[in-house]
Order: sequence, then structure tokens, then C-alpha cells
Amino acid sequence: MFPGLFAGATAVKVRALYLGERLDLRALETVSRLSPQAPLVLSAGAAGAAVLFRYGVIVLFHVPPLDEAAFVATLTRLLGEPFARVEVEEIEVRVLGDQKDARADAMEANVLSVGALSIERVQLIGEILARSVALARYEAVMKESFTAVEA
Repeated sequence: MFPGLFAGATAVKVRALYLGERLDLRALETVSRLSPQAPLVLSAGAAGAAVLFRYGVIVLFHVPPLDEAAFVATLTRLLGEPFARVEVEEIEVRVLGDQKDARADAMEANVLSVGALSIERVQLIGEILARSVALARYEAVMKESFTAVEA
């Protein structure tokens, strides 16, 4: 795990927010990154991280609500076509560490258990949640469209 990231937490709250149609990541090219590989990972809050996607989704790891609001506010100028209602998905990641547990790397309800939480794993979890929240939004839009056609 990256030094200082998540402050040694064994339970990390993860929230995916679909904020708008697109997010201009080019404006963040000079910002200090936690990983040189895509997707873009930045520090967020005191000991958290944010994974950002150009299609308008951010995934926050271990970011308290006040820090989340401040982080989202800093990104609003980079959002293209922000949504009136933000789509949100949440999970908890439990870091088992050195414990040899059969539940490592398993998902049960909204809890993902992992042996360790590296930057690469943060990126992978972020990618999965970002796609999930985007699909949830598309499903909601399709449902509204069908409802309008049927009316």
C-alpha cells in the first residue's frame, strides 16, 4: 500500500459518483498523481484517494463527507453537462492484511475483502465501480424513456 494512504485503515469506504457527461482530465495533467498509469488517481482528503474518469465518474476511497464535498466542488468547473441527480454506488473494502482468510479477494453483499490494497487494486476497484455506476445511470435513463413512451 502507498505510504500514508488510508492511514492504515482495515475498512475503507468507497463511493462512486457519476457527476456529469464528461470530466476534463487534461486540466489535471500537472497535478501530483499517486500512479503514472491510467486511470488517474489523486490524493483526496487527509488520507484518501480519488480515481477519476473522463466519462464523468469519480470513485472516492476513504474520503470523509466534508472532504468529499470539497473535492467534488473543486471538480465542478471541469464537468461537462453536470447531472441534476448524481448517481451513487457504495461499497466497503476490508483489508485483511497478513491474515490468511478464505474470504480474501471475495465479495459478500456490499463488502469486498482483499488481502492488500495497492494503488493498482484501487485503480481496478475504481474502474469496476465507475462502470457499474455508469450502467446504473443508463438503466435509469432507459426506464424513464420507456415510461414516457408508454404514457
